[in-house]
Amino acid sequence: MVVKSYEILNLIENLTNHYNILESNRLIRNALNEVEIGYSYRHYFEVLVNYSEQSRSDGYRLDDLYMGIIGLAQFIYQARTGVEPRVKSQVGRNGAIQDRMAVDNMANNLNIMADLANDLYVKTVALDREKESNRRPALYHSIKELKDVGMLLTSTSPGLIR
Repeated sequence: MVVKSYEILNLIENLTNHYNILESNRLIRNALNEVEIGYSYRHYFEVLVNYSEQSRSDGYRLDDLYMGIIGLAQFIYQARTGVEPRVKSQVGRNGAIQDRMAVDNMANNLNIMADLANDLYVKTVALDREKESNRRPALYHSIKELKDVGMLLTSTSPGLIR
């Protein structure tokens, strides 16, 4: 099933905008590039955060969207628990003003991204349920990693992902 919901596409576009804000600082961008996400999740995460007009017109396959949501949740979790503390210690009090401002705003941007990712997840599941029938069961039941999305989007405790 191809998803072309206006609400879902706008959420993805907003996620892309906040991701681009994070990546606009050199220090943070370099640190974020070290976030480790499984290859398949990384691919679909990048498909989501590199949103384009082509994606808007073509839409997203439902399974690709779910994989991207899992990758996004893993990325946000790893950025919160690993990257943010590391870049804060690198900048310290003697860093450039732009770097300090970007690092100080990093937590807020990650929180906004987590809220948008959660909204995306909820709206995608709702659409999946709406299209469910006897001939087409809802897809989210068959993707076991989706059960961890909420925990990854809200947790700031290291150690959930190995």
